[in-house]
Amino acid sequence: QWDLSTDGAKELNNWVKTQSDVYYLSYSGHASQAAPITGLHLPHITMNKVLMGNAFFLGSYARYEENRPLIDTSWWQNDGVVNTNSMVAPSSNAIVNSNEHLQIGKWNHIETKANWDHLDMVGLSVSDTLGFSSIQEFYRTIAEKLSRLPK
Repeated sequence: QWDLSTDGAKELNNWVKTQSDVYYLSYSGHASQAAPITGLHLPHITMNKVLMGNAFFLGSYARYEENRPLIDTSWWQNDGVVNTNSMVAPSSNAIVNSNEHLQIGKWNHIETKANWDHLDMVGLSVSDTLGFSSIQEFYRTIAEKLSRLPK
């Protein structure tokens, strides 16, 4: 669990580096929205109820301690389990925001799925079960993208 914390991630980012011959792809999601007056991020109504308590915490937590990674309001957007910022790439790496022109040796952030909570991303979604979204199509698109990478 240490490497899932901001302190652990900072430690890992000091020595774990991207490899020049590897494609790195990331997808992010969020199912929270900023409240009009406070700016705190509240769970979207479609978020799985099991995740809402954690989403309230993630959507309001800030940390400004010396010698620790900064957690400010830019970290409030979340999917009920993970801050959206954490999903994009390690903070110490180059990030490319592109869906089509993937670059080798860099983190390619493909897209942010709006109103997708953590369970939606892993295929445990009521909306998928009811046919409002298609997790199979999401993963099929990823598989097709990977199959087109140069060998």
